[in-house]
Amino acid sequence: MNVADDAEHSDFILPAIIDRAPLIVAVSSAGTAPVLARRVREQFEALLPARLGALARFSGSQRERVNQLLQPALRRPFWERFLSAARQIWSA
Repeated sequence: MNVADDAEHSDFILPAIIDRAPLIVAVSSAGTAPVLARRVREQFEALLPARLGALARFSGSQRERVNQLLQPALRRPFWERFLSAARQIWSA
């Protein structure tokens, strides 16, 4: 059974979702405070630009190429620099 606002009578939890596909962020209070979970989701959602999904798709499309070009020890630093630069663009 599923009753979204009654955890005692539900078999599962309905988290508050931020969908920036393929990036998905979920906030849950395990059913104890759904309004709080929704408000926290709203605050996070305001911080996450709509274009974040496009950035995730682009990063995914380039992952194999980066893996071919860079040694394993250099990949994480590359992605850290890339995403730092991308953040400057999306938050402008």
